[in-house]
Amino acid sequence: MALEKEITEVTAKAPYVAKRGVMYGVGKESAIHVGDHVGTLLSNNSALNLVTSDSPLNIAVGTAGLTAGPMMVIAGLAAAVSAALVQMDYRHKKGDIKKTYSEELAAKLHKPRDKIAENDLDTLEKGDVAKGIEPNKVIAEELQKQKRQRNWGIAFSIVATLSSIAVVMHGINPAVTNLGWLGVVLKAAAGVLTYNVVKRPLHWLGDRLFDLEKETAHDRIVALKRDREDCKPITREQVLSVFAAANPQLDRFIASEYGASFNALPLADKQQAAEDLGKLMPLTRLAEEINRGTINVTELAFTASGQLSGVAPKAPSEPVKKKPGAIVAMLGKLRHFLHPHKQPEAVAQAAVSVSPEAPAAIAVVYEEERPGRSFVKQLGLVQMDEAMTQLERLQQRQGIMIDPEKGRLSFPGG
Repeated sequence: MALEKEITEVTAKAPYVAKRGVMYGVGKESAIHVGDHVGTLLSNNSALNLVTSDSPLNIAVGTAGLTAGPMMVIAGLAAAVSAALVQMDYRHKKGDIKKTYSEELAAKLHKPRDKIAENDLDTLEKGDVAKGIEPNKVIAEELQKQKRQRNWGIAFSIVATLSSIAVVMHGINPAVTNLGWLGVVLKAAAGVLTYNVVKRPLHWLGDRLFDLEKETAHDRIVALKRDREDCKPITREQVLSVFAAANPQLDRFIASEYGASFNALPLADKQQAAEDLGKLMPLTRLAEEINRGTINVTELAFTASGQLSGVAPKAPSEPVKKKPGAIVAMLGKLRHFLHPHKQPEAVAQAAVSVSPEAPAAIAVVYEEERPGRSFVKQLGLVQMDEAMTQLERLQQRQGIMIDPEKGRLSFPGG
């Protein structure tokens, strides 16, 4: 299933990746040919006079100018192409984020969904006092991550592109040029290989230093959205993982109680944390409403920020599973042929079982309970009434301060 999911994601990105690849190849070759021509014209007027002089120094400087002129123009054009492609990647990813939250953006900004623009995301990122819109930290965190990737990606791509051009222009035997189309293919392959050999280590280092690939609450929401599209039920552990990613104070609180941040916990401790915190936060209710289809998974971006998107609850419905692509379908048939008696992978990802008697409100049975009293009982807290609102429950939690008008949480030390 993991391989099929990866293939599905790669297939979905294939058109954009192919378009970008063509633009990169055309842009690089254009930079080389145009830069060589323009650079030569610019340098000829001044450098040629030096080359034809009687002074050895002037001849040396003129010769260097004839060579450096084209290379400088090529480098400038190649850098511009690289920067433009990285900016195009940023706009593409920002468009994906807009598409993910299109319904919530329309409700929040009181716009038709087809009128939502990219800059509307900026409104949610920064807020708009005049319109009564508060900043949304989930969307803000993701956009900041994308901006970091863009800014550093421009630098990495320029270095990698210049290295690639240097190899293509000066590191390949000139005889390859006489091989026709085969020569073109070999040079292109050498350029792509050099580009990746240079860029990947730079990106790895940038990720270690600046968290370029840090998983955000948005990333977890997108993963849950895909699960729902695959008709998989959402568990309260998954809902809590979004809350923990969106609220570092909550994740630190979990780490202090259970020994690690939420996503690093073993399954039994994740279940125990969800059991305990479910008495303070509506984790089960949110999971059930998502599973019934009455709220979107993307509503979690607002719930985890102490906000409401404004999207009205829907009538209960089941997600319609998308028809698998040709490659995924072929892999499924092959797996069934090789393992005809093997049961398909369980739909629940966190070792949960779904009660078939309650399809409208999926009941989840949690296993591997950790022995001993929960931290709620250890602290002597009273059992929370299921009828209580989220704010009423949180107000009974020791050490958690609440803004009753905005529903914001403040944890000790946060």
